[in-house]
Amino acid sequence: MTQPLRLVHASDFHLERPLYGLAEIPDHLRELLVEAPYHAAEQVFETALAEDVDAVVLAGDVLDVDRAGPPAIVLLLDQFARLGERDIPIYWAGGSVDGPDTWPRSVSLPKNVHVFPVGRVESLDLTRAGTTVARVQGTSCRDDGSVDAKGFHRDAHGLFTIGVAHGTSDSAGHEGDRVHYMALGGRHQQQTVDTEPGIAHYCGTPQGRGPSEPGPHGCTVVTVDDTRIAKTKFVATDTVRWIDQSMEVTATTKQEQLHDRMVERLEKLQAQHPGIDLLVRW
Repeated sequence: MTQPLRLVHASDFHLERPLYGLAEIPDHLRELLVEAPYHAAEQVFETALAEDVDAVVLAGDVLDVDRAGPPAIVLLLDQFARLGERDIPIYWAGGSVDGPDTWPRSVSLPKNVHVFPVGRVESLDLTRAGTTVARVQGTSCRDDGSVDAKGFHRDAHGLFTIGVAHGTSDSAGHEGDRVHYMALGGRHQQQTVDTEPGIAHYCGTPQGRGPSEPGPHGCTVVTVDDTRIAKTKFVATDTVRWIDQSMEVTATTKQEQLHDRMVERLEKLQAQHPGIDLLVRW
């Protein structure tokens, strides 16, 4: 490769799920909580354009079409088209809610979107300026949510091989043994589960949904050098972020003192998370 191979790995958009976890939602937060997953998804594709990637790999659970409805479909089509204008292919492995058969037959996906089949691993060439620079292999999971990883294998001619799936049937610690980089979905927290001989990585969801998913969420930018060494970089895409905080008080702590300490802590949090709306659980 004359220049490093670059990918955006994303999954678990769940455009059908708004944020949850508040006993009552103030009127001024309703639109924010409903729109947050959409804004996060847009930022994933914005990252792909900004990073000038060779491809985007989607590892499942992008949306439940029936629950998300037309707005989510329109958003995806618009973002797919933006990448298509830059000749950036999208490789989509269906998860538990977005199998290939769930996409409306009346709505055609752009030509730059490749959806992997169910029950078998399909292998595709990733090209740059007419030259094949990598092999992308993927499969959509079955109706029961299972994925058979047996069909994944490194290219026989030495091309960097990317696997895409919503989870894997391989045992823990061996998820990355079959390919150079295994792009996995199905977990909402980012996690690298295997590093040798290949990397297996869960990119997490672009937007945390509730107090059980605290901290930054986003997508992963993967850069591959000439020696076929892959490096991952986290890019935050969330617009609303759950934060857990604790504070010790004693019997002599006055209400005014507690208030002042909480305000001071909130000011520090805002400085640490600029431009993000924080939902803080104490």
